[in-house]
Amino acid sequence: MLETSGATRAATSSLGSLAKWGKAVMIGLGGSVQFEPNTYLRKQITVMTSWSMSVVHQAECAEFIARHLPIDELFTHQWSLDQAAEAYAEFDRQTSGRAAFLF
Repeated sequence: MLETSGATRAATSSLGSLAKWGKAVMIGLGGSVQFEPNTYLRKQITVMTSWSMSVVHQAECAEFIARHLPIDELFTHQWSLDQAAEAYAEFDRQTSGRAAFLF
């Protein structure tokens, strides 16, 4: 499981979603995560934190996403780099959904 939002609620929920021997990586963790160790003791989970992943793991993650997720359906807005000012103005209004810069 890969948690990238940095939201306390998402990070805490991600632990509960792990199966026995499951692994969670929390990238760019911004909030706090509190849990009762006895809850997870018998599940033998592994929890890792990182500001980033290795180049190898980034490539594996990108390949997994490309194979398994409907990328075009995930974003409500798509911007080119030359539209960055317009995109950030839209982000500042906080009225849009998810967006991506296309290269």
